[in-house]
Amino acid sequence: MTIEGVAGKPSWQTRAVTALLAAGGEKKMLGSAAGVRASLEKRDRRIEPVRPPASLRKTTTVTREEFDGWPVFRMAPYAGPAEVTVFFLHGGGFIREIVRPHWTFLAGLGTGVPAESVVPIYPLIPHGHAAGMVATTAALLARTIEERGPGKTVVMGNSAGAPWRWRRPRPCWNRAVRNRPGSC
Repeated sequence: MTIEGVAGKPSWQTRAVTALLAAGGEKKMLGSAAGVRASLEKRDRRIEPVRPPASLRKTTTVTREEFDGWPVFRMAPYAGPAEVTVFFLHGGGFIREIVRPHWTFLAGLGTGVPAESVVPIYPLIPHGHAAGMVATTAALLARTIEERGPGKTVVMGNSAGAPWRWRRPRPCWNRAVRNRPGSC
């Protein structure tokens, strides 16, 4: 079957990313269950507390709080009040923590929009489970909406964070956003 406008071979960008991932050991890590287990064990041995890069403090105020046992970071621009709050679910395939490019992107939103960012640091597999992650995320989002208002809150994510915000169990999420998170 041919789809109009779609080439028969991967683009040069796709081939370049594939080569970079292979060079970085991604294929070995994700190529088998044993590879994933070994990678997770290695990650857990060296894991350090998540912190945004210190360089972000040049343009933003960064605060940390705990919510249901999760660290949650808030970033706000120095330049004045934020017009919107971005509730950001970071990528990493649920196997990696948030990384510098995520933080840099959020700092850019902070100064460019201006926007405040709320960044929950959710537990990675195998330490987190869907039911708890969805309920905690929904409760934190409900609180954020209550604080800022539904017209001033945007849910955003990238990579694993993007589909997660859409594939949550709808009834649980709806109850939580209506400020009944305990009903999930």
